[in-house]
Amino acid sequence: MPNNRVVNKTKTVTDVMEEQTTVAPEATPAEEVIVDTAPAEMRYDTVDIDLTQSSETMLYSEVIDMGTSPDNYVGKIIKVHGQYMFFHDEMSENSYPTVVVLDATKCCATGLVFELEGDAGYPQEDQEFTVTGALDYPSSEDCPFPILKNAVITTE
Repeated sequence: MPNNRVVNKTKTVTDVMEEQTTVAPEATPAEEVIVDTAPAEMRYDTVDIDLTQSSETMLYSEVIDMGTSPDNYVGKIIKVHGQYMFFHDEMSENSYPTVVVLDATKCCATGLVFELEGDAGYPQEDQEFTVTGALDYPSSEDCPFPILKNAVITTE
């Protein structure tokens, strides 16, 4: 029996990622979101990309894409859930607080470096938490990775 289905459009990885991530309809530049007088938990009441609702595969893919397509993410407010790890970069000899995410098979890991706002404490190693911050791409060798600046964390 012949297959009479007609496929109108093939979805790209970007199409699927956009469907599975929450994007605020009116994105606010990172500089305008941070208000020095507001309590830390109120700083990011709106995020541009909320990865806490994404599947593990989409979460992993999106974080990888942040490292390879900076123009799509610079200045965006990102919210992501993962495990805490203090990452040591042997090339620069620097260490960085990192939120680590795994793919669906739990065999591959990637992460985002973050810089906490103020004197907030860091989670314990391997503790699950959520971090929200403005994504930046420093142009120095001290931190050659995308980094969530002015980050606020919550444990869950």
